[in-house]
Amino acid sequence: MLYVPPKPILDFLESPSEGTAKAYVAWKAEQAQKLGRAMALLDQVKANGSALPKEEGSRKASELPAGPAILIYFKKPSCPHCVSQDAVLTEWLPKHPDLRLDVVLPEDRPELWKHYNVRGTPTIVLRQEEGKEEVLVGLQTEPQLDMVLKRLAMPARRPSSGDGKERSP
Repeated sequence: MLYVPPKPILDFLESPSEGTAKAYVAWKAEQAQKLGRAMALLDQVKANGSALPKEEGSRKASELPAGPAILIYFKKPSCPHCVSQDAVLTEWLPKHPDLRLDVVLPEDRPELWKHYNVRGTPTIVLRQEEGKEEVLVGLQTEPQLDMVLKRLAMPARRPSSGDGKERSP
């Protein structure tokens, strides 16, 4: 996998100046805010019981429960693409309350990393109740995630508009 730094980093490294330094600092602050929102959402999801319990996480990949749909998210905290994926998931996950989130860090469950042959992050596995699943490698957008859900035949729910009517996808 080839990593190309974001434009503010490249600009600053290629032409260090006060202007490119300010652009880099602004970009870094924006990334930090996104990561903060993503981490808050992950904490909220975990607190609501949407993440896999620890004892389920210690099972082999072939023993994962069939239950509700699961989004297994392989990520590295130092990965800039994972920071971007966190921001996407922060916006996307509340629209899909039936999904259970399971975040897997590099030191967690090596058998799961091996089972899904994870070689780069972010990697997302969307697994349907019946065990049908799809592995997505690299940064995924909301429309890409929605398309996979549709292929797996998992209904997407939109938050209520407050008028008592659910919005269709």
